[in-house]
Amino acid sequence: MKSNRPLLALLASLIVAGSAFYVYDRWQANVQADAKTKAQHDADQQRIREEIASLGAKHNAVSDWRVGLFSGSVSSVYSVTLQNALVRSDGRPTLFFGSLHDVTNAGDSLECVFDNHGKVRIRFVLACSEEQSSYVMKQHPGPFRDFFAIVAQIEAVAKLDAESTDEREEEKDNFRANGRCIALLSVANYINSRELFNFSDYTRTKH
Repeated sequence: MKSNRPLLALLASLIVAGSAFYVYDRWQANVQADAKTKAQHDADQQRIREEIASLGAKHNAVSDWRVGLFSGSVSSVYSVTLQNALVRSDGRPTLFFGSLHDVTNAGDSLECVFDNHGKVRIRFVLACSEEQSSYVMKQHPGPFRDFFAIVAQIEAVAKLDAESTDEREEEKDNFRANGRCIALLSVANYINSRELFNFSDYTRTKH
């Protein structure tokens, strides 16, 4: 019986070593997979960033229209403030981010409706083509899958009455902006980026 002890000890050592190697191999594979996933995610974000920049540059769109929007409290944002920012005297369109609220048939034309949330909420009601409406409706459903970068020619801005807004938005200023959709891009895979939230959110300009 004593003569089997070295063999049993060797077998036990081999089992322990094999288990440790398996655990390490699986851990290393998971680390490599996570690194690959992160690299792909970063590459996707960079690609979408470039596509957004290209979209704005192609149409000479204004993306910094929020700068100086808040000179005081949120209550100081009036329709005329947004009109000056969005209805451009130089004729340039506006680039903004929005979540798809609805696609409607407005008589002889289609309208894509987007919500832009922040310290104020703006509902953009934009005349759109059949191709544009089909594009937004074909995006995969699910959380954040309805987020888009939009270039639009804004023609009018008005403050919404309290009766026409959601209860959860009662404490915010709510506006409606009408215009024409020029181009748009799904940015669903970009939504987790802090940069997108910073860009889409209304932040008070520091002087």
